[in-house]
Amino acid sequence: MSRSNKAAKSAIIIVIFTLGSKFLGFLREVLIAAKFGSGMKTDTFFIALSGSSLIGNFLQNAINTTFIPVISEVESEEGKKGKLEHTNNMINVIFSISLIVVVIALLGTPLIIKLLANGFEGEQFDLAVKLTRIGLPMILFSGIIGVMTGYLQSDERFNATAMIGISFNLVYIFFLLFLSSRF
Repeated sequence: MSRSNKAAKSAIIIVIFTLGSKFLGFLREVLIAAKFGSGMKTDTFFIALSGSSLIGNFLQNAINTTFIPVISEVESEEGKKGKLEHTNNMINVIFSISLIVVVIALLGTPLIIKLLANGFEGEQFDLAVKLTRIGLPMILFSGIIGVMTGYLQSDERFNATAMIGISFNLVYIFFLLFLSSRF
């Protein structure tokens, strides 16, 4: 298969996975609205999710973008074994940095909520702080996902990275359909 055919096939697969992920994200939002409606608790949940995911997505995208050219150069100079060693080292470094970021964010959660939700006060503010703190460990996984996504993309394996959103949304949908009434 020629390089241009392979690229076209990969692009089509990525578009399909991206559209599937967007559809599942829409379905997730519809289910959240149907199960919980709108109100103080739902608004608080979305702000808490935004606080955690904002930091996590920033970290993930920064790592992914900078890691691809670096690890590609390492592979050309040191081979596949060197690439794996550097990737393992990067995972350890990013996990340590992410852990520090989580601890700082745990301490600074009230400030994060004040920045994201200026009008929250009293019970709503306290709930937003609590929910954000529950979600902050997500940052650890975001950092590792950033490294692994960069590794896969440097190997020109884009399909797996395009499917990340699908699995994320399927977990939410499963919870909303089968577990939300219990928890």
